[in-house]
Amino acid sequence: MALSRSRNTHLQKEIVYGLVDSRRLGPSLGLNLFPGTKKVCSFDCIYCFFETPSHKVGDASPATREDVVRALDSNRRLVHKCQYLTFSGNGEPTLHPDFPAIVSDVAKKAQDFGRPLAIFTNGTQLSNPDVVSALKKFSKVFVKLDCGTDLELRTVARPHDKNMSVSGLAQSIRQFVTAARTATAGQRSSCKRQSTPGEPRTRLGKLG
Repeated sequence: MALSRSRNTHLQKEIVYGLVDSRRLGPSLGLNLFPGTKKVCSFDCIYCFFETPSHKVGDASPATREDVVRALDSNRRLVHKCQYLTFSGNGEPTLHPDFPAIVSDVAKKAQDFGRPLAIFTNGTQLSNPDVVSALKKFSKVFVKLDCGTDLELRTVARPHDKNMSVSGLAQSIRQFVTAARTATAGQRSSCKRQSTPGEPRTRLGKLG
């Protein structure tokens, strides 16, 4: 299958889509937790390449855990051609009510396939400890913050939650990055202690 880097303004109808030629990830296979005709997001950004209004979770029909596992199993050929399994799709994946459980399911599959996980998120759910715990299973987490003031947030990102603020988002992102760095440092230390002479040490990527 040819890789695509064209601007796609149409919503993804399937759970698994691609391969996508990502500038940051290389050949990537997308995972879309909100397949169909509605974009589910906590923002309604004026620049979103999906040229359709965003909806709340209750207005859509999210994929089930079973749906996601079946979709991965039926696309094994594509999985083996990608470098990352990437949560993205029609909106904000962390809004899915079963996001932590789905991540656990996909992480097990990814381990079997020998493929790492990545996610593109707007960071609005980083105050949710269950979401943060699930994100620890990802090799790469891309978090956006593209507004510098609350006025820009309201007029450009247009959050559904009118009480959302830039300072609140920045604080959640900062706490997440700090926790990720602490965990990574602990893993480095553990790898160093457990390594034996002649055994290569695991190199862990820096987050944040």
